[in-house]
Amino acid sequence: MNNCTIQKHPVHALLDDFFVKTEISDVIAEYQRKNSNHKKWLMFSDYCFDDKNKANDVMTFVLMPYVSEEKFYEMQKTIHNMQPSDIKKTTTVSKAFLSYLKSENVLTFSFVLNDRKHFFAPSHAQCLQGVKETLQEIRNCYEGWKKTANNEKAIKHYENIVKKIELQLAPLNGKNPNIKLLNDILITAFLGAYVSSKVLEKLSIEVFGWFSDRDNIISGRGNIIIPIFHFYQHNMFGGHQYQFCTFTPDSSVEPFYEEFNRIADVITGAIADYNMENDCITADKFSTVLIDFLADNRQALIFRIHKVCDTYNVSHIVMHPILPT
Repeated sequence: MNNCTIQKHPVHALLDDFFVKTEISDVIAEYQRKNSNHKKWLMFSDYCFDDKNKANDVMTFVLMPYVSEEKFYEMQKTIHNMQPSDIKKTTTVSKAFLSYLKSENVLTFSFVLNDRKHFFAPSHAQCLQGVKETLQEIRNCYEGWKKTANNEKAIKHYENIVKKIELQLAPLNGKNPNIKLLNDILITAFLGAYVSSKVLEKLSIEVFGWFSDRDNIISGRGNIIIPIFHFYQHNMFGGHQYQFCTFTPDSSVEPFYEEFNRIADVITGAIADYNMENDCITADKFSTVLIDFLADNRQALIFRIHKVCDTYNVSHIVMHPILPT
């Protein structure tokens, strides 16, 4: 699988500028040094979009090494015992749980997205064109990988992906196509691939697994987000070969990683609730997460992606607890 050429989105360039700044690069470099011997990695994610009761649209990605089966089950049991419910299903968030997370080897990235429906361009017509062109570039890349594949199984795999992408492209030539979900899928895949590649690009990895909360972004459109994510990540990794694995969400089956997604869930829920302009929240449980986990935590990075007069902006949000006077 060779790298494919794709036009760099303006947000990609802005994130590159941010990730070379010492306040970001030092955190990642330190994390890489600490985990340079780990070959297997996990990423969990959660999202809060279009909730009228929340101040922000937010997505969170949680990265951690797969140390051992024993360590995985130990963490799973601890999280289950300390925080058995998602943040929306409970009135409190355990401070012991948050303290435990800070002591564990996890690195989190959250994005606050303003006006994400215009992520590609200011107008609907331009956004539609951006979505179409991006999907076409991804399809063409998989077509290229199919041509260089050296076994029937790989060729069939790439053929199936090309067909899935073409199924998404076909309705976009119709009258008034709805691109909202595809837009969210592309944003999520891009950002997840970006942060994971920035953390892992200098490490020698053999296996990477992405396991997300169950929602329409992940399972919608025939689970198309998975090949899109793999496309982005592979190219951002510089073509490094590794085994990619994931879990197709099924509402009838409880995911084996439910407890680990609770990390992303509580972070996403707290940031989504926090009205930054008015400096207020709707419940104490969100304050607990903001103060006891996110504030002054170097390994919990938060970014805001927004537009000002049709110009993209990326900012780094740093939280500090209010000290008593």
